[in-house]
Amino acid sequence: MAGARAHVVCLTDAAVVSVDVEAWQPRHSQALESRPGALAVSAGACVVAAARDASVVGFAPGRPVALRTRVPEALAAAAVSTDGAWLAAGGRGGRLYVWELWSGRLARAWDAHFRSATALAWDERDDVLVSGGDDAIAHCWDATALVAGGGAAPAPRHTWAEHAMPVRAALARGGRAWTVAADRTACARDVASGASLVRVALAANPTCVCLDACDAWLVAGCEDGTLRRVDLDAAAIAETARGAFVAGDGGGGGGGGGGAYERHDARVTGVAQPPGFGAAALVSAAEDGAPAPARARAEVRGAREARQRREGSA
Repeated sequence: MAGARAHVVCLTDAAVVSVDVEAWQPRHSQALESRPGALAVSAGACVVAAARDASVVGFAPGRPVALRTRVPEALAAAAVSTDGAWLAAGGRGGRLYVWELWSGRLARAWDAHFRSATALAWDERDDVLVSGGDDAIAHCWDATALVAGGGAAPAPRHTWAEHAMPVRAALARGGRAWTVAADRTACARDVASGASLVRVALAANPTCVCLDACDAWLVAGCEDGTLRRVDLDAAAIAETARGAFVAGDGGGGGGGGGGAYERHDARVTGVAQPPGFGAAALVSAAEDGAPAPARARAEVRGAREARQRREGSA
């Protein structure tokens, strides 16, 4: 919508909070009946899976809960398609599910991983769904086959096994499929051919991942509270030269083309670049590490400088 202000959606232990990125003030808050687990947001739709039972709630930020249902098993990952029409979810037993959001119809359920399905991502055109699991495997699925339904289990378009430990997050954009894993690596593949493109080492255990607007930088949030930024051009050169590449230390160090960000005090749970702020802005969320139950904390990095540049060029 024209003139709409950018916002981010964060989870706390008891609510979903929508935060205005420019003013950095809460917009809306939706209380939850049980501790949240997986969060999926897209096209004005917000879906939260409970952490300890097999229940799901869905709503648009600022509006009452429109979806409240039980699912076959507790979910470890969820992703809403870019157009907001489909919900993909991964179970703790390795099954994947695809629901039609507006009707609640289960379009597909199939065994995809040997262990918990921990990461899901639709690409920006909703052509493919990328999944990753505790089995250290990543799959690329044809979205058309998934939403069409049918009895037979779908076959993945590609299967990748570069990681040695569980996959923690996935991202699909620009014809590339990214995954980060507990072996401290980030891998990129070509969605069309399935070819492996880049594999980089990280200096900490990653938990989440995003790309900047130009796909020039990859940023991974990590268990130790740091944000590790990877220069993808430098990574590609190092990969071509068969040299080792280590992302820069998000806590103030550097090396291999990485960058430094102010670090969080606890595990990073989410990272994203808000639209309209350029490459200088980054939003990250983390557990605050307080003795009280963990809360979500988020910080805007570089937003003020980006806004000043826009105002100066007007």
